[in-house]
Amino acid sequence: MAAAIVGRERELAEIEALLESSEHRMRALVIEGEAGIGKTTLWREGVERARAAGATVLVAAPAEPERAMPFSALDDLVLPELEDALHALPAPLRSALEMALLREASGDAPDPVVVSRATAELLRRAPAPTLVAIDDVQWVDPASQRALEFALRRLTETPVRVLLSRRSEHVLPAPLGLERALPFERRPIRRLGPMSVSELDELLRRRLDLRLSRPQLVRLREVSGGNPLYALEIARNGVEDGIRVPPTLAAAIEARLAELPQRSRDVVLVAAASRRPTARILERVAGDPDGLADALEREIVILDGDRVRFSHPLLGSVAYQSATPWQRREAHERLARIVEDEVERAEHLAAAAEDPSEDVADELERAARVAAERGAPGTAAELLEAAARITEKGEPERRRRLLLAAEYAVAAGDAAHGRSLLERLAREAAPGTERAAILYRLADTIGDTLDEPIRLCETALAEAGDDLELQAEIHLALATFTWLAGDLARATRHVEAVARLAARTGDERLEAMAVGELCHARAVLGEPWDRAAMERALEIERRTEIEGPSAAPSFQLAVVSIYTDEHDVARPLLENWLAALDRRGDEPGKAYVLFRLAELELRAGNWGAALAHARSAADLARHSGIEQEQYVTSMMLGTVLAHVGALEEAEATCRAAFESAEAAGDRIVVHRCAGALGLAALSRGDAEGALEWLAPALAEQERIGTGELSIAGVAQNAIDAFVLLRRIDDARAAIELVARTGAPTKRVWHTVIAARGRALLAAESGALEEAEGHLRDALEATRELRQPFERGRTLLAKGRIERRFRRRAQAREALTAALELFDDLGAARWAEMAAMELARIPGRARATSELTETERRVAELVAEGLSNKEVAARLFVTPRTVEAHLTRIYAKLGLRSRAELAGRLARA
Repeated sequence: MAAAIVGRERELAEIEALLESSEHRMRALVIEGEAGIGKTTLWREGVERARAAGATVLVAAPAEPERAMPFSALDDLVLPELEDALHALPAPLRSALEMALLREASGDAPDPVVVSRATAELLRRAPAPTLVAIDDVQWVDPASQRALEFALRRLTETPVRVLLSRRSEHVLPAPLGLERALPFERRPIRRLGPMSVSELDELLRRRLDLRLSRPQLVRLREVSGGNPLYALEIARNGVEDGIRVPPTLAAAIEARLAELPQRSRDVVLVAAASRRPTARILERVAGDPDGLADALEREIVILDGDRVRFSHPLLGSVAYQSATPWQRREAHERLARIVEDEVERAEHLAAAAEDPSEDVADELERAARVAAERGAPGTAAELLEAAARITEKGEPERRRRLLLAAEYAVAAGDAAHGRSLLERLAREAAPGTERAAILYRLADTIGDTLDEPIRLCETALAEAGDDLELQAEIHLALATFTWLAGDLARATRHVEAVARLAARTGDERLEAMAVGELCHARAVLGEPWDRAAMERALEIERRTEIEGPSAAPSFQLAVVSIYTDEHDVARPLLENWLAALDRRGDEPGKAYVLFRLAELELRAGNWGAALAHARSAADLARHSGIEQEQYVTSMMLGTVLAHVGALEEAEATCRAAFESAEAAGDRIVVHRCAGALGLAALSRGDAEGALEWLAPALAEQERIGTGELSIAGVAQNAIDAFVLLRRIDDARAAIELVARTGAPTKRVWHTVIAARGRALLAAESGALEEAEGHLRDALEATRELRQPFERGRTLLAKGRIERRFRRRAQAREALTAALELFDDLGAARWAEMAAMELARIPGRARATSELTETERRVAELVAEGLSNKEVAARLFVTPRTVEAHLTRIYAKLGLRSRAELAGRLARA
């Protein structure tokens, strides 16, 4: 089989290793690269080798249009290989999966959690050995992706093998959640590079029986970039008079398509126009089975069961684009007559529509709403734009459809296109309520500055006339923008205006939104908030429709609960919102919720989950086109990275976010970036560098009236830095600010930080008893706080103070507890600080019982004589992690060498 592939020996060896591995745990291989580089060829080779070896091979090869079809990739994987296993599932799981795969009719949408559980159970029951093979994994629909991520995370200790190919221009994290589910050693990513001159020579000889001179080959490699598909297409055009490159690659592919007889070109065009072409559909539309046969023979398309796929996606794209407009319309008209799915039919109608038709426009709008409900807002936006184009009812109706299209485009993560539509509508509309509705929505798509959104909203408010509901929505937008700008009092006034308007209109939805916003504002201002009013707002939310999370009382309660460390309240609320937005396909909304989940898990001490959420949020935001969303999620990612000790990446990420937020005038994010950068500097031991970020942010927080100081992470880091630099007056002022702002609500975080700061100051003045009293207060309060990192920092402070006053036993006890807590969190830099403090205490610890389970395992392997690299391989960690563990082990046990460690364990 390998003879069919030119070069790629390393990749073939990795495929072989994947398939032949005897390890009874999941392993995966991701092959990625640009279009045409040979990913699919290698992937097919892996599939064929697995089949030849008798494995159960579950195959899916989704195309880009299929991302809008929920569970389409899962359908391909499951059937027909797992048909028997599907029928053997417990009834609830089987029913949910059959509903998802449209094997069972139901009026209700299947529960995605149950579908995910069913997928996991189905894969667990697959006859071993099993290979899950997905080509072009980037096109897997979100519903299938969610189910597969859930399943694969739960099958990591089973001998399932996963082979994926992915088109990408840059190196990306492993797909389908494998980045988090498996260590790198068990899910390598192999990026395909360009072919060498000799490999291109062999390729041309095999495929085209063409022999070129070396200069010709060098030139061909330069022009094609070593991409085998491009090189083949260029070479097919002839090289008799030198390498004459077509103006574009499309021209080369067009030349190849032109060699087909007309009947085949007709079939190829219909295949390119169809979302899921099958041999049956193509024969019904084209009416000539020989046309498909010709395309198959010339390897334009391939047959996968009944499915027809292009041998490379570029062929389909060029076949479609090179057709005349009327040829494309005719293909879509034919397809619209035979497809049964409402959304797919509407897509064909939209592509075929040329003349105004209100009936067709109405059908497109209905299908758009169905697409949105299925979680495909991008498709909904396209259908609505098409509906607007053929609208007969006049300008107001056309603008209404375009306004809705803009909202769906933004929800799909295409903020730039949504903004373009809104700007066009704003130019067309006369001043008044219609334009006001456009302007405040436009404001929400502009993230590079807060001045412009505020100006647009104020203009919209002036034009809103007597439309009280519209006024209230604009006030809500203004509350958000002025809040971010640091004008907390002004923002609160806007929220109060919403409450007044809700009372005038009797609009319960507005009332609930205003209550949620007010409770959030009061919490951040450090004031008591009305829990009874929030309960009423939640009840209203349950029986009314509130679209996005930011305006919903349940989401505001989740955010407030993060700040008050009520994790069990916040987590289910956020997870419910994430699931809802996932079903809708609302990418920007998901990024916002993931940002909050990262914030929650960071405070709760689940730092692995926090990092995963933060990276996911940043990834979604990066593609949204909304700059404010990008720098907000980058800020959170940088903050988590600073905590886990990835300081270089943290600083680069937070500096970029700081600069964007500073340019936008977003003071809230500026403060939070400063807090993260200050923490990173402190983690390096650079107190002066920390204060360059922290001191100005703390002063501004005091000036604008921030009351919940735990949010930005500025105050506690500033206090530590002031004390380290012996800036006693500054430290005392910061401590009193924390105590004063926390007093109205008796927030325990403020109690912990103020008491810990006072202990540090007392120790500086030599007042041990006073310091101990404050430490007792701080440590007692950390039990209620439920922020393990702050408890660890308080234990570290206690250990340092006890060691300073030569109370060795107490110091060792506190520092050991801090070390273990930091180790459990993954706070590498802080664990090193605690270990260094332990190492300074004379004497030795009494027994190995002070070691964590991981440390004990590392110690045992080192005592056996294994090197750090060998220990790392055994434990699936990096050698640097082993070194960090050894540092802590030596510090805890009072040892200095591997020999001493071996002797200690032998005596234990």
